[in-house]
Amino acid sequence: MDRDTGALAGIGRTFDLSAVYSDTGQVAELAPGQTYSVIVRYTDAEKGGAIESTLALYGWDGSQWVKEPGSVVDTAANMVMVRQTTLVCLLCWARRSGCSCR
Repeated sequence: MDRDTGALAGIGRTFDLSAVYSDTGQVAELAPGQTYSVIVRYTDAEKGGAIESTLALYGWDGSQWVKEPGSVVDTAANMVMVRQTTLVCLLCWARRSGCSCR
């Protein structure tokens, strides 16, 4: 993915989520109304210059990266979480240290 991240800093975690049936290898679709949880654990070293309290999971909407609704960070446990209803590409980003952007 080579898309502008602007004032966001990554922690080196990118995910392209998909689901397949283990017995057939065929692509699986989520049933309507079903959700799954994505939990990304990170170390202080991986966080680097990112402002930890602003870490979130972002998805590509076809024209820009947008914060996934419901994405939350637990700084005490060093993890970012979100519940999803679709299989998407996710990146874990935060505002860069020293950035005055919102």
